Amino acid sequence: MIRYLIPRASALVLLLGAAAPIVRGAAVEVGWDCHATLPSGEATQLSLENMHVVDSDVQYSTGVREYSRPKLVFQPQTLPNQIGDQVLAGVSNLTLRLSISANAKVVDWLPPRLSGGSNLGDSNATISNADGLFTLVVPGPILGTFTLPTLALTIQVTSPGQSSLLLAGVSATDPGLQFIVSVRTASGADQNIPVSCFAKPVAGSNSIPALATTIVNARDFSPLALGSAGNRTVAVTIANDVHYLTQWDLNGNTTGWNRIIRPISFGNSGPTSVALRSGGANVYIFSCWDGTTVDGQLTAMTGPLDQPSELGGFGRYGWRTFQFTHTTTAPAVGDIANHTMLLFTDVSGHVVCFSWRGGNEAGWNPQFVQMPGLRTTKGPAVAMVEVADGVRSFVLARDEDKGGEIMVNQGDPGAESWDGWKSMGIVSNVGPAASASGDRLIAAVVAVDGRVMYNWWDLGESSHGWKEIPGSLRTNVTVGVGFVGNGRCAFIVARDQNGDDWINQGDPTTGKWVGWLLFEDTVNQGWKPRMV
Repeated sequence: MIRYLIPRASALVLLLGAAAPIVRGAAVEVGWDCHATLPSGEATQLSLENMHVVDSDVQYSTGVREYSRPKLVFQPQTLPNQIGDQVLAGVSNLTLRLSISANAKVVDWLPPRLSGGSNLGDSNATISNADGLFTLVVPGPILGTFTLPTLALTIQVTSPGQSSLLLAGVSATDPGLQFIVSVRTASGADQNIPVSCFAKPVAGSNSIPALATTIVNARDFSPLALGSAGNRTVAVTIANDVHYLTQWDLNGNTTGWNRIIRPISFGNSGPTSVALRSGGANVYIFSCWDGTTVDGQLTAMTGPLDQPSELGGFGRYGWRTFQFTHTTTAPAVGDIANHTMLLFTDVSGHVVCFSWRGGNEAGWNPQFVQMPGLRTTKGPAVAMVEVADGVRSFVLARDEDKGGEIMVNQGDPGAESWDGWKSMGIVSNVGPAASASGDRLIAAVVAVDGRVMYNWWDLGESSHGWKEIPGSLRTNVTVGVGFVGNGRCAFIVARDQNGDDWINQGDPTTGKWVGWLLFEDTVNQGWKPRMV
């Protein structure tokens, strides 16, 4: 009799969903190898084949969203009233276990959540987590038509590659699905039959079926952001989801690292950009976060550099969210003569521009304007030069439709007047970097073979061609660049393919560079940058 009960009692149809973007896969048949002990003491092995799963494949182009948010929505199921000549008294203690891949972890500040569900008995369903093993328990008793609660999870992928949400369990003693079937005999007594199941491997392999798959590529944005004004440079880095800031003046010392305050609800620190204001006295920091309150939105931190410990960390005024600025790539920000320009790549692949002046975000052009004619999946870059009638902005971006060619567009952001996108004669797999000092501009781009290349030009003049920064360093992420000393001193920061951060300093007009130095060592040892 139990042979007829188990397939129907456990025919759970799981519909998986997750935050966009989603590529839905084909339905997957999940077979269960079930073991039950009958009232007579006889052990029996059963096969459960009718658990259907719709697989979801979630893939992000950058590492800013190293999260998988699978949502398991269970469809209503109906239990039979009778099993043969015995009345079904109920199904109780239904327990489903899920596990995650080794390269993933549970997000502590976003615990698993249950919602909805119907006709599940007298007690509420619960979800727990222990070392990456999620356990859904429905005490029951369950009778008639019921719906299990929707289960929402948040999982962080800790290293590039594929991470999966899996059905746990590998044997009858280590099951992924358990429940107790209670039947009422002719004598009126209830008999409890415990059932333990584990998922069968996918046909033709030894792997357990994946309920959701997340693919995270290596981060292709710079973990270090540089901004400069006059002879001052500021750097912001990310370590363990926390921003840190350091600064130095040409012919001066570095200040050491200062922690930047972070609201816990903001979640994972993402791509960041930084610009100096008021001649280097104040700083703008823009970052993309992935959390409960600012999911993928840009936020801004601004404050004076002479008060780095305000509010328990740098940031006098705290973080402020920019509405309608969802992105998964590094933003870009520039500032000169009290004119500020923010750029980011929106989810449709357009470069979006927002500009203002006087430190007031509503003081110039309060609208976010798409720059037409180019589609990209990487973060843009911007460099700004002061001219007689205002500012001249140079926007650099990687063109997805031209095989990764780096393009430049220049114009007046306040008047929304642009010259159009033009090729810079170099191809890259990641976004560009740019900066300006006086009337001189510099661009830094990672070539497809990992070399760090630079090009410079004066306002109104032609560029001087792409040259490699000497040394053996190779990288596959966007670099950061700062420019001081009236266009005679450039700082380049880069993360190598081993994950170490380096800084180089040189004069682009002569091609002389001091060589790559470990960035952390230079900060901790009070590095004193000098003109080359």
